Order: sequence, then structure tokens, then C-alpha cells
Amino acid sequence: MTSKTEGHRETLAPMIAALLPNKQYWVNPLGVSWPRFTFEELPIVVQKLVQLESFCGFLPIKKGSKAPMVCYKNKPHSPLLAALRKKPAALAIRSRNLLTLDFDSIDAYNYAAEERGIDLSYPSCWYIERTDNDQKFKINYFVSDEKLLELPNGKIKRTVNYLGTNLDVFLSNDSYIIFLGEHEDGNGHYFSRKGHDVTALAPPPKEVWDLVLEIAHKEKPAPSNSYLSTNSKRLNPCPICSRDERLWCSKNPDGSIFCMNGSTFSAEKSHGPLTITQVVNTSSGKYAVASISAACTTFKPHQERRTYRPHRTTRPKRNTRRAY
Repeated sequence: MTSKTEGHRETLAPMIAALLPNKQYWVNPLGVSWPRFTFEELPIVVQKLVQLESFCGFLPIKKGSKAPMVCYKNKPHSPLLAALRKKPAALAIRSRNLLTLDFDSIDAYNYAAEERGIDLSYPSCWYIERTDNDQKFKINYFVSDEKLLELPNGKIKRTVNYLGTNLDVFLSNDSYIIFLGEHEDGNGHYFSRKGHDVTALAPPPKEVWDLVLEIAHKEKPAPSNSYLSTNSKRLNPCPICSRDERLWCSKNPDGSIFCMNGSTFSAEKSHGPLTITQVVNTSSGKYAVASISAACTTFKPHQERRTYRPHRTTRPKRNTRRAY
């Protein structure tokens, strides 16, 4: 009998393979060849990407562009399969827990390595490269929710060309990182080599985190009445669909719930067909359906409407006698 994990591999692996570079091996100017990737490792990579759905979302990228094919801002995370079904030219990932250093030139490399002391010689991390430009690459790290509490705003804004070094830094759910597929100019592909793919995702070393703290403390503090993205809470189990594995569902500071639609757990599997404003009973109280999409159903706490009865007004009786 095929397990859910194996089923995901069988479905997703060919879709991921379609986004890989045409040439599996690269030959450097000295004639030495090395593999950009190996198909044998693909099932393991797919399994890791599916596991990241517990705190990451995936975005399909348009051909000839870096823009997503779907709206994503202020939206719940979309699972990997939903993004791949759009048949994108490339694939991106976003999460409040993903820290990315984006190197756009040799100047960024020199700044990070020489001035910051960051190990860039294929360290233990997720390394994203380009087939057409070996001086442009990204390094991704995992930052726990506890670690995010060290930042004044719980994140950092998209920092471009930091200190004029051509180094970009991302640590926010508002940003996304293209990691696989065709570059917008059509001349190259994003890829990760064996041993430095998503399976190698790890926390940032001290040198990297010191850079993040430096950037974070230069930013203006967020307004006291604003909600930080770190305040959303993963639900285990979800009171709507009872999901207790691969935790996608989350609760927001305003009490609303993003209930993710999966093959095993979903709001409609628990409550039947749903419509906007419909109220469902859960172990945590009543929730009303606020919006419905292919990936997620959003619920808000239900508030009972008060029934207002019109009050009788006492009016002075009119003298109905007529004068003759």
C-alpha cells in the first residue's frame, strides 16, 4: 500500500524535474565536470520540500518574469502541489523563518567573506546557484520563531544593496525567493547541487546572525498597534479540520484561522460543502466562513447578532371629536 509521503513523491517529482536545467553536468574552464544535480536524489529533495510546508509557502513564477502568477500578500501559504499545478516557469518559496543572503556580484562576496567573516565556501546550508552566472547565488538559512524574538520588529525589511555592496538580505514573509526553474531572461536556470540543496537547510552561523541584527536595529520600530507576522500561531490540532500533522493551519492575532485544504484534512472534509458566512461549530467555539480559495478557507470568530425589538412609544392620544 502506498503511503501519503510516497504518493506525494510520485506526483511531485516529475513536476519538479521539469524545472531542472537541461544539462545535468557542468564543465569548468579546466575541463573538470561536476553534477549540477542528480535525479537519484530528487525524491529526497521532494520529501524535504513537502516537509517545509509546515512553515513555508510556494509561489509559481511567470515565464520571462520574476513575478508570481498568483496574489500572495496577506494570503495564507500555498502548498507545493498548488504552485506546481500552475505549470510555472520557476518556483519560489516564502516564509517568515527563511533568511536569505543574495549575492549579486563579486563585491557582495568580498564584503561577506572578508569584512564579515562569513564562510561562503559551500557551507552547511541551502545554496541556490545560476547556470549562466556563477557570481550570482543565494544562501538560505532557517531562523526559528524564538530567534526572531531577538529582532525589534520580528523580521527585517527587504534590504537591497546593503551598504553599496550588492548584497541583498531577506527575512520576512513578505519576500519570496526563486530557487528552481528558468531565469527571467531565459538564458539560465536556478538550481542547487547535491549536498547543498534544501535538505541542507540549517540555522545561520553567528557571523550571519550578527549581520541580521545590525540591519534590524537600523530599522524603525513597527507601530505598537500593528501585528507582527511572528504572532500567527500554527495550530495543532486545527479546530476546524482537526489537522494534527504537516501543520499548515494557523491562527492570527485577530482570532481568524487559515484552514488549509489538503487531501487528508480540510474544512469541507470535516463540515461538508461550505458557503461564505456559514457558521461551523468547533471545539474552540463557533467560526464563520470569511473566504474560500483552492488552497485555504479563512474563518473568523462568529459573533451572534443581537435581536433588536422595536420599542413602543407612548404618544398622547389625539382628541378625535369633531366640532360641529
